[in-house]
Amino acid sequence: MNIFPDDLLSFIWGLIVGIVVIIFSGFGSAAGSDLWHWLKRRINKEPPEPKEVSAKFSPTLYPKSSCAWVPELDVPVKEQQDWGFYPHHDTNGHCYRMANHGRKLTREFLMVNSEAIKNNAT
Repeated sequence: MNIFPDDLLSFIWGLIVGIVVIIFSGFGSAAGSDLWHWLKRRINKEPPEPKEVSAKFSPTLYPKSSCAWVPELDVPVKEQQDWGFYPHHDTNGHCYRMANHGRKLTREFLMVNSEAIKNNAT
């Protein structure tokens, strides 16, 4: 008993068509899209996507006294003061949480002062 078909060329074409159908179906399309975005970020050296953390997230990489939750609109001011973003433990992207400011729900990024970054680098 032979496990391979008699017409090997038809079998190979069937495999190729099956793979193309899987790629263009929902599952393959989503996986291909994820792979494309990952490759694009790697090639262009883009930073990872920011990751949302819970409201009770507690920093462990730097001392808590060196970290602050900064509203998204105030981030450029802190960056001018040499503050950096706290890296997410899984993706190395920026950590943020959703918080109420008045009646608006806004993003707050966890940032670290420059002294703590310098001390941690050494």
